[in-house]
Amino acid sequence: DLAENEAVQAAEPAAASCSAAHQAAREHWQQCSNSHAASPAYYEKTAEVLREQVLPRLGSVKRALDVGCGDGRFTLLMGDVARSVRGIDLSPALIAQAQNSAAAAGITRVQFECRDAEAGLPEGPFDLVACMGVLSTLVDEQPYRHLLAQLVERVSPGGWLITKDTVCETRDRVQHGSGYPIHYRLAKRYRQDL
Repeated sequence: DLAENEAVQAAEPAAASCSAAHQAAREHWQQCSNSHAASPAYYEKTAEVLREQVLPRLGSVKRALDVGCGDGRFTLLMGDVARSVRGIDLSPALIAQAQNSAAAAGITRVQFECRDAEAGLPEGPFDLVACMGVLSTLVDEQPYRHLLAQLVERVSPGGWLITKDTVCETRDRVQHGSGYPIHYRLAKRYRQDL
């Protein structure tokens, strides 16, 4: 896919200046075919909270963007409130799963694209921008801050930004587990950064 190749190629120069830990995390997610690192109950609860508590509060949404959409599970839920939803992810395998899920459900207002968020996000504005479980995968500070700025820039005036990541209460830490590094940022700092 041309768009996929352009996005990945555009990220390569920026990624080359990143730490080895950041590169390892990026490579893990690019090759990932299962983004569910937690228990099934965790993802069920997240879907329930989105479906029953978060999305109903948003009202009518014209355009939505899900950054790091994985297999599209939560992106498809956004389709219940948005007229047009675009999900992007670094992993071709996860995008294929998301596209298959949308096709099987007959959902046409949700589109998926293999795209590296570090290379740049689709042009906005969007009434809803979601980025769940992605910011902690950006080990280095520069890519983290760059993506945060892009997320905020893509939200239309009066729009919504939904983020969800694991954070620490006592200190920032990079943990090497589950086959890839992850950066758990201090909760207070994470809230301030947004």
